[in-house]
Amino acid sequence: MSQAPISIQRSCRIPVRLETCFKTFVNLDPKDFLHHDKVIAPIRHIDMVRGEKFDHVGAVQAITFKDGVEITEELMAFVENRQIVYKGTGFTQPLVNWVEYVNGAFEFERLGEQTVFTWKYNFYLKPSPLNVIRKPIFQAIVVNVLWNRLMTKTLKNLVKVITLRAK
Repeated sequence: MSQAPISIQRSCRIPVRLETCFKTFVNLDPKDFLHHDKVIAPIRHIDMVRGEKFDHVGAVQAITFKDGVEITEELMAFVENRQIVYKGTGFTQPLVNWVEYVNGAFEFERLGEQTVFTWKYNFYLKPSPLNVIRKPIFQAIVVNVLWNRLMTKTLKNLVKVITLRAK
């Protein structure tokens, strides 16, 4: 039986035209904008496993964080000026190791001369009879506290970086 994901999404307005925003975003190094702090380790490096760049369906990248954790992301959809969808696996940190995989999406929408940027994340827990207990714990701690903070701070960073680099 398939389970419903545990979902979170956050949006922001970036004061840059859609096409420029998308082009700037896909050329950024995630280390330049992804939030990190004492709980969330910064990215050490990203290696392409399949493909030369993470810009086409089927491309796979391995992201290694400074704490030694490595996750793998596969690009599932890439729609120019609209959407980037990826699947993440290999989460090993405590509590997050309950995750079988995630589906993430970056979505871009024109709003006059600005872009609405939305980051969506759906967590799918590994099948377990303990999920009755795990799911509310995961939602409260990982999603509502840690991931919410990560997404909120990352989007603030992203607005600054794209706005500066797009000019």
